[in-house]
Amino acid sequence: MSFDIYGNNLRAGHCEVHPHVHEEYPCSSCVLEMQRYDAQSWYDQSAETEHYLVQATEEIHRLTAELERKDRVIEAVRHYKKHGDSIRADLMFDALEAHDKAGE
Repeated sequence: MSFDIYGNNLRAGHCEVHPHVHEEYPCSSCVLEMQRYDAQSWYDQSAETEHYLVQATEEIHRLTAELERKDRVIEAVRHYKKHGDSIRADLMFDALEAHDKAGE
């Protein structure tokens, strides 16, 4: 004697998971539920991927801006050293601003 997943007697030719369906396991209801689960699982994974993609994109923008600023500081230092000006670390920001103004 066979039983369904609820512990009830299983009628011959019926699904173990959906005993009201007169089809062998996996019945059409099982297949539909699996498809829904797969679709939901795919949606959850794509939403998570989208979340991490947004975070990574924001971090890339932040790091790119930081790198551009450091490149401008290096270029300003090179400019001042090339023209014989001495530059101190505490004047680095002033050098950057002067370099930016000279480039305008």
